[in-house]
Amino acid sequence: MKQLMAPIIILFILCSCSTQERSSEYVEFPDEQIAGLIRWNLKIEDDDPIPVKKLKELTELELGFTDPKKYDLTGIEYATGLEKLTISHAHNISDIKPLEKLNALKSLTINRSSISDISPLSKLTQLRELSLYEGFVRDISPLKNLTQLNRLVLVANPISDFSPLTSLSELNDLSIYRTELSDLKPLANLEKLTQLRLSYNKISDISPLEELTQLTTLSLDNNRISNIAPLNKLTNLTRLYIYDNPLSDISALANLQKLESLEFHEHIPDISPLSALTKLKSLSFSVPPPEIDSLATMTSLTSLEFYDSTISDISPLTGLTELRELKLYRNKIEDITPLSGMTKLEKLELYKNNITDISPLAGMIELTELRLDGNRIVDISPLANLTKLNVLGLERNQVRDVKPIENLQHLTILYLKHNPVEDTSPIQKLFANTENLNNPETLYPKHRPSPHPRVFHQHETRSELPEGAIARLGKGGINVIKFSPDGKFLAVGSDVGIYLYSVETGDEVALPNKTIGQVNAIAFSSDSNILAIGGYLRPTIQLWNLKTRTELPPFSIPVSHRINQDIPIQSAIALAFGVKDTILVCVSHFGEVTYWDMNTREKIVEHHTDADWDGNILALSTDGRIFARGSGVGLHHGGPKGQISLWNTSAGNRETKTGGHSPLSPWSKKRVGIRALAFSPDGKTFASGSEDMTVRIWNTKRGSKRATLKGHTGWVTAVSFSKDGNTIASGDTDGKVRVWNVQKKRELVVLEGHSNTVVALAFTPDGNTLASASADGAIHFWNPNSGERISTFTNGYTEWVRSMAFSSDSKTLSAAMFNNTVRKYDIKKGDIIDEFTQGIQKLTQEITLSPDGTHLASQPINGIISFNARHSWRTDESYQGHDRIEVWDLKNGKELPPLMHAYGKMAFSSNNEMLVSGFSYENEKMINHSGTRVYTGGGGDHIWFWDVQSDKNKFYITPEDYTSFYPIAFTPDGKKLVYSDRSNGTEIWDYNTREKVQTYEDRAYAFAISQDGNLMACIEFFDISLWDLNTAELIKKIDTHAIKGSYGYSLQGAKGKVLTFSPDGSILLVSSVSRIHSFCSDAIDLIDIETGNKLHALPGHTEPIETLVFSHDGKILASGSQDGTVLLWDWDKVVTDIMLENKWQQTRNGGKL
Repeated sequence: MKQLMAPIIILFILCSCSTQERSSEYVEFPDEQIAGLIRWNLKIEDDDPIPVKKLKELTELELGFTDPKKYDLTGIEYATGLEKLTISHAHNISDIKPLEKLNALKSLTINRSSISDISPLSKLTQLRELSLYEGFVRDISPLKNLTQLNRLVLVANPISDFSPLTSLSELNDLSIYRTELSDLKPLANLEKLTQLRLSYNKISDISPLEELTQLTTLSLDNNRISNIAPLNKLTNLTRLYIYDNPLSDISALANLQKLESLEFHEHIPDISPLSALTKLKSLSFSVPPPEIDSLATMTSLTSLEFYDSTISDISPLTGLTELRELKLYRNKIEDITPLSGMTKLEKLELYKNNITDISPLAGMIELTELRLDGNRIVDISPLANLTKLNVLGLERNQVRDVKPIENLQHLTILYLKHNPVEDTSPIQKLFANTENLNNPETLYPKHRPSPHPRVFHQHETRSELPEGAIARLGKGGINVIKFSPDGKFLAVGSDVGIYLYSVETGDEVALPNKTIGQVNAIAFSSDSNILAIGGYLRPTIQLWNLKTRTELPPFSIPVSHRINQDIPIQSAIALAFGVKDTILVCVSHFGEVTYWDMNTREKIVEHHTDADWDGNILALSTDGRIFARGSGVGLHHGGPKGQISLWNTSAGNRETKTGGHSPLSPWSKKRVGIRALAFSPDGKTFASGSEDMTVRIWNTKRGSKRATLKGHTGWVTAVSFSKDGNTIASGDTDGKVRVWNVQKKRELVVLEGHSNTVVALAFTPDGNTLASASADGAIHFWNPNSGERISTFTNGYTEWVRSMAFSSDSKTLSAAMFNNTVRKYDIKKGDIIDEFTQGIQKLTQEITLSPDGTHLASQPINGIISFNARHSWRTDESYQGHDRIEVWDLKNGKELPPLMHAYGKMAFSSNNEMLVSGFSYENEKMINHSGTRVYTGGGGDHIWFWDVQSDKNKFYITPEDYTSFYPIAFTPDGKKLVYSDRSNGTEIWDYNTREKVQTYEDRAYAFAISQDGNLMACIEFFDISLWDLNTAELIKKIDTHAIKGSYGYSLQGAKGKVLTFSPDGSILLVSSVSRIHSFCSDAIDLIDIETGNKLHALPGHTEPIETLVFSHDGKILASGSQDGTVLLWDWDKVVTDIMLENKWQQTRNGGKL
């Protein structure tokens, strides 16, 4: 036996050695994502081992990290031949030790990592370029050894000491962005620097830079620099960025005669030093320059921009004949003769001036973009020879004859609305061949018929913004979702528009010329090539060819109803393609049926039915032949409630009527409302969901019930059939989705994941995936067979903005939603930078943010909550508010002690220390909370003042007849409390003395106080009262029925519950809401305080506006709505528009708008 063991041991050792030898030939990567990227670069098959020899041959590698589970660089140390390495989006990479052996590296970029320790980099002495973006690096001392570095980028790292940079004498390109850098002394000896970028730091003293005379590019924007004298010696500079600094004296720039580009974002009192910069090519002023005579010598300029000035004489610009781009919008220019010699211009913007004669433009034959909107132009014949024009803006002029532009064959975008054009046939001729249009956006005159299908009623700008808005935050609440028949697209209809996504990638698919408005109906053609959408208050049905990604001519929906015999109502809440996609069937809000021929574009069938009295929930069969309508939601509940009627669309007659759903209890005769309807794909069956928490399946032809499916614990608000009709999904107000087998009438699976009402459901064509959309803003994708959640899609959808507040620096905006979530937006970028969800609820009775957005107070509601388009939310009769106020510190996400209190209106003090709330208790009640006895009640209605941090009540006041549903607020200085009393009117109490100081007769639904505390506006019924708070005198009453705006519109904001003053107190802003909620025009009306006249309106929301707030610097107005979005408005631009459209100027108290 011993003799046998020896050979075995020898054999084992030989095998082990062989195995180790083979193992050493390959590299093992614990991170499969890195291994996959390397295999792709080396052209190695998936799952094949990676040879060390081949890995060493790599000279360039880019590693992108998209899977958060991958975070290990081990194995990369064998790639010793690497000269360039990029590691991007490495959020979970914290250890870079494997990099220390890559001695050949000359270029290294690490982007968005969790790295704090960069000591392994000290051995990479051959590095020439190093970039560290968005990490956690504090200590950069390891960089001392990298003496060969030519380029270094340090962005958004918490670096505390920059002295190690003194060793990097070979640097010629250095960028340090978004750090705590304030002392520039470590840079003083980097004499080889030619490019230095130091934006977004805390620099005030730039004297250490004065010896860096080799610099050609220097970025110092967004710092704290006031003295730029040290720049005087940097005569080699060609590019200098110094905007967003507290500059006043720019005389040092006169010596920098090689400068080619400059821009200023702040007011510069004296720009005369610029006259020496004769080689400057680009100059921009975001704040109007005091004069432009100093620009006359800049004859090398190719780009010049200044706007919003009082400059009327532009003769100093006569010699700037090298200009290619000139922007002079929103000034006071009347005579543009000085521009006549600028024949090289390619882009010219002159909108919103006082121009009448445009003959000086006749010779500018190189122009491709010309904006002349908002002037007083009548004759456009000088434009006839500008044949290279692609974009032409003529909105809001006095143009009658458009024949001069009929031969501008390169024109793709024409803005022409608000002109008294008499004959539009030249435009029709110009755009006869629509296939040549790359981005058609032709806008025709207001109140005139469209001469050609390519007509859009309103000018849609970035992301389909309403005119005047600069950003829309959020995409609104979801109303409907639908997959295309080929399964490639998912369409989502929201409260503000349509959004199309690729199912494969999840990316949004761009649709040209989308218009603002609710989308409640979506239809795809059977070949998935055509998409059609409609919705409430949409005058047209928009269509797109998804194959070519172009818009098709829209269909105009017939007017089926008028409010007060005046306001036309057009809507489409159900759409379907029929007869092999040759017709499109539409059913309106009022049950009007219209057929359009898809080939001839003609209307071939139109029926006025009585279906509007049968309810507000509607479904159309897949072929468009039958529509079902259920009662119980909206204005027209029909009779009896819960009834379902079936209508023939081609004949326009009602075919049958079902008994609907049963009463909730045996002793009640009241049937419950219908909340959802859907047809099976073959149209032979339809399903209904109801407030009785059941799903019923019906025979379409006979109207007889086939089955009742029970199991839901909330109202059934969404139903959908699979393509084969064998499976049905239903969603409820509890956020649950149940999947049923239609034939066996049994539940298959329950899908749980939503935190709020399910509003829409859709199966993929193959039936393997179910999409569910909820009021919580999420779209979940499920396997309907196993119940497994495949993925979740959230992209800015939400219902109902309840409260808003700007940060103290006006750079961010916090928006509190209906369900107690708070989203924090970056105002400049429009991105969500933080989201608070710890206190999520189904609904809140009241919710308010502190003035700086750092605290949240809310009062949750229990019960069944359901959302419906244009009808906000609705609850069952058993809902109840919690007996407490929840308070959250949003800075750290912690909940503060709750205030044990009945719900009511609330308001924070300006310093966030005090929360005031009003309520009513019938009986005296004592609560022992946190060791403090708080008496709530005592035979009256109280308004309580609470200490936010400790939950203790400071004191209370007892009005004679206060109700918790009336408004309450602090004055801007925080010294007084204002509230409306249902018996005595509006009262003001002194916070310190706790005594009533003034009473006003208005029992206000809403009030606003000017920022200086001098004025108060109250809304009561149809009047707006303006009060002087110093004298308690009524200044005037504004009868909103009688008001006529500059365009002849009636102000509808009397019952609007939101109003605020402009920063200077000269304009009152009122949310404009019609008394008939379903047909409201949701806009902001602007009223002149002095005259009481309506000056302007800001439309754009599709549901009632809940909140209006100005930024603390007064530059931005934010409006939040029940449509789930926030619109941001540039207030200076709005005021400029008011002045233009009303010829109105306000100079009261020395102020000027």
